[in-house]
Amino acid sequence: EAAAKQCEMIVSHHPVIFDPLKKIGPQDVPFQLVQAGISAICMHTNLDAAEGGVNEVLAGIFDMKNMETFAEGCGRVGAIEEIAVPELARKAQQELAARCNAPAVGPAVQVKFVDAGKPVKRLAVISGAGGSLFADAIAMGADCLLTGEANHHHAIDAKRLGLSLIAAGHYATEFPVTAAVAAKLRAALPELEPEPETPDPDFAEAEARRLLELLTPAEQELFRKRYLEGYTAAELGKMYGLPPATVRTRLAKARRYLSQLLMEE
Repeated sequence: EAAAKQCEMIVSHHPVIFDPLKKIGPQDVPFQLVQAGISAICMHTNLDAAEGGVNEVLAGIFDMKNMETFAEGCGRVGAIEEIAVPELARKAQQELAARCNAPAVGPAVQVKFVDAGKPVKRLAVISGAGGSLFADAIAMGADCLLTGEANHHHAIDAKRLGLSLIAAGHYATEFPVTAAVAAKLRAALPELEPEPETPDPDFAEAEARRLLELLTPAEQELFRKRYLEGYTAAELGKMYGLPPATVRTRLAKARRYLSQLLMEE
């Protein structure tokens, strides 16, 4: 998309180098960027934590007051107007959908939740794969944690401990910051006109499924748990009885294989 629009730079949240690279070749995104003459500025957890960043934008959508940080400064927790969990989940679906690129068919945002049975007066938000941080939210006195992704065990444990949990989608909880970043760039560099991305989510989802099917069943499972369910390499190592370095190596090898296939297409 950037190349088609003749852009010279991509400013992104997720980094183009997610795990360390020992070498760079045509199958790697950094190589492809250099080839296309496109620079990249990537801000991941620093943008999550920044004032006016991902999680402050997310907190603002729910009119959070008396905001505090948690999860090593990345998340935000504070007071909101009292609301029942199902109603808060509906609000998340509506508000985030209004700020995300809509697919050709189906809802822009799909929300899942567990209700611990009490209204929400104090909300914790952390974008992306933040379901494992439910204990941090509890420690901050939150009634509910709203995040992008949470696995089955996160939801069960959170509810057992009295915390409601809402999973509104990794993309949906992070994409709203693009408008804030674009506004800051316009103010700082009025001669430029930043363009938020306009991907086709339906195509992206279908393409992700197609690529996953090219991996072995073991690689598919590892990919899903790492990138969709949010497990760390250390957690996956314990799960499968492998050193974390081996997990990272296998993931990197699978990513390079998929990148090579895309280059050949």
